[in-house]
This record gives sequence, structure tokens and C-alpha cells, in this order.
Amino acid sequence: MASNTIKDEAHTPPLLSTRKRRSETWLKSQEKRQKAKRDSDEDYVDKSGAAVEGKRVGPACTCKNKCYGKVGVVNVNSLFKAYWALESRDLQSEYINARVHTEEIPRLKVKGREARKKQGKTYTVVVNNVSIKVCSIAFLNIHAICKQ
Repeated sequence: MASNTIKDEAHTPPLLSTRKRRSETWLKSQEKRQKAKRDSDEDYVDKSGAAVEGKRVGPACTCKNKCYGKVGVVNVNSLFKAYWALESRDLQSEYINARVHTEEIPRLKVKGREARKKQGKTYTVVVNNVSIKVCSIAFLNIHAICKQ
């Protein structure tokens, strides 16, 4: 039996060095990582090689309601981190749609013609299971998003 194993080992072809897949260097995987960083709040490098700063919480609003004061600076940062921790843009869109409500304007103040604006939007954030109404500027700055 010992002679059979020696014979089998003698007939095995020698191992050749084969190329190994290095998917981290592929352009597609680099673009996917860049897109994932762009969709999160991290700094990243774009295709041209320029460094792009990640998302940051915007400045406080200057409205009479003092929305940032109602929400609190610590809660603003936690809302920001929670929003950008969502894995995809679909989840982020669902989050925003759940917080923006469209309501009919109860009283139209235009004489002699029909008012153009019949609906208004209210923006809310949830802090400690309490819904807090904020202005649109504060809502956009808290989540570091643009109005689209």
C-alpha cells in the first residue's frame, strides 16, 4: 500500500502560482465604497481624487420658535447620527416621509380669487417618544439634507 501512495504523489501535477482575485482594487468596488460613504456621513474621495467633506449638522434656525432650543443640541446630534446610520436611501426616504406631514390650510386669506396654496407641510422630529414640531429650515439642518 505504501508504494501506491508514492506512485499517486508522483503523478500529481505541480502547483502553479495562480492569480488571486483582489476585488478591493476593482473600479466597481471602489465606486460602491465611495457611494456607501457618500450615503453616510463620512468623508470620502470622489472619482477625480478630490477629498469631499462628510455631512455635518447645519446651523440653528433663526425663527421665532427657536426650534433647536426645543429639540436640544444633544438630541439634534443623535437625530443626525440616527438618520445617517440608516443603510440605504430608501430607508432615509421612508424616515423623512414619516416625519413630514401635509395638511390643508384651514383658512384662506385671499379676497376675490382662489388661493394658490391650499396645503402646507409640517415637519416633526421624535425625541424621547415625543413628537416636536420644527420649522423646515431646522428640519433640513438637523438632518443635513437639501430641499428637494
